[in-house]
Amino acid sequence: MIVIAGRSAWEWWRTPPVVREIELDMEDVRSRLGKEVPSVVLHERKNASEAARLVVGRLLGELKGVSLPVDVVVPQGHYDGRTRLLNPRRSSISDCPKHLVDRGGGLHVASVELAVIQMAAHESLVGVIEAMYEACGLYALCPQTGRNLVALELMRSFAAANDPTPQSGVAAYTDEWGRKIPHYSRDGEELVWTPCVDRHGSWTSIWKRSPLTQPERIVCAIADVPGLEGRRRAARAARYVCGGSGSPLETKVVMLICLPPMLGGEHLPFPELNKRIAFSEGARRLAGMRCCVADMLWPKQRVVVEVNGLSFHADRDGFIEHSGRRAALEADGYRVIDINYTQAAHLEQWDLLAITLAKALGRRPQARMARFLHNRDELHSQLFHHADKPEGALLF
Repeated sequence: MIVIAGRSAWEWWRTPPVVREIELDMEDVRSRLGKEVPSVVLHERKNASEAARLVVGRLLGELKGVSLPVDVVVPQGHYDGRTRLLNPRRSSISDCPKHLVDRGGGLHVASVELAVIQMAAHESLVGVIEAMYEACGLYALCPQTGRNLVALELMRSFAAANDPTPQSGVAAYTDEWGRKIPHYSRDGEELVWTPCVDRHGSWTSIWKRSPLTQPERIVCAIADVPGLEGRRRAARAARYVCGGSGSPLETKVVMLICLPPMLGGEHLPFPELNKRIAFSEGARRLAGMRCCVADMLWPKQRVVVEVNGLSFHADRDGFIEHSGRRAALEADGYRVIDINYTQAAHLEQWDLLAITLAKALGRRPQARMARFLHNRDELHSQLFHHADKPEGALLF
């Protein structure tokens, strides 16, 4: 049994199922990517190991979103050392069959819970927390391997000719009463993953989907693998994760707001993420809708934070809808604070917003002492290490 593990398993889970199902033609990939295609992708060595044969056979199929070398767990006696294709490792995860997804032919993929636990052995604590938020959230960052980009270009060309504006039914995480919303169609089918588009209608790397897992399931998985490397860091990370984040920017903002000062956060109470709010009769007339979804909600303090990505207010209709929603929330007694990417990505602007939010929540802002400022700068740097490259950079 060969298991795709760790970072590679996480990339598999991040790849939209519809993209995984596409089988690329070798010559098409070669012509589109040229020298970017390693020879191991196009040719299988005669003396290849069992793990190599299983992986090579799927690199242009379901593993097209997995970067090379692929992290695999191999049986005892089959360890051949790291190559351009494989990064084999030994592990006891085969003793936890419930955390393995059988892909047929002897190939398995670590569950999303197991994947983030394994990643904790090599990733920073902040990186693991971010990954857990994504796994428990309403979005995925599609891997940007060359093979994936070829598949996405084919999909985009087809979509442009048939359905140029993909729509997702995945919007809210919980309803007005705090119950998790099942993301299924009227026919009982799970809602499909859909790419997010920018204000010009171009696809971004962000896809909307239902949550892959829940924070409590990650905690249970950690308990199932007591001897696994990375378990302690994963357990620490899971303490700071809540479900329902709607975008990478929402994840970064909630981490800056809620992580403890020792990790650089403002240590404010965790909000409810993407919760539906029902309007009063008067507010409905202002908004032109019966309810809205709050990116972040503190119900006792009646504070709402709206995290606006770069595709926000894509057109006049979108602006009018947001304006009406804000007026309706304020009419119902909510304090609404808007945060956009630029404000979150630049420390001076973020500092003012953090102090404003703390006061709105009735909390004293964190004292700007040297130790806290150092930790905050470190956290911010890790979250926005590509501040000049906004979330959802264009694929095409």
